Amino acid sequence: MTTSASHFWDAVAAGRIEIPYCETCRRYVFYPRAACPYCHAPLHCWIAVGGGGRLTGCTQVRRPAAPEWASRIPYWFCLVLLDEGVTVPAVFDAAAEQDQPAPGLRVVVEARPLWGRAALVAHPSPGEGRT
Repeated sequence: MTTSASHFWDAVAAGRIEIPYCETCRRYVFYPRAACPYCHAPLHCWIAVGGGGRLTGCTQVRRPAAPEWASRIPYWFCLVLLDEGVTVPAVFDAAAEQDQPAPGLRVVVEARPLWGRAALVAHPSPGEGRT
């Protein structure tokens, strides 16, 4: 794991979502890296984000990403466009959900332990109905 990625995962393990931010071109950057992929400036700034956003896509995982997740399959892996304008991956946490979560669904992403590892976990925003 790179130093940049270590900072991100350490924050997730502590319950925070911190995303690299390029102060030169004023864009969030995900996945963490040493230089901005847009303007190539060094990335030194990390900003805590709120976690609110919308699903942009999901896929049902039928093979576990880690051995300790084997008993959890199938589960939903999704991409979330955060309100800050950056897309992050997350596990969709809705144990009773068997249908694919709909793109556009308003969600909250949290950094928390999931199945023995630090993870980004998305769940429907309070009051968000399913269509």
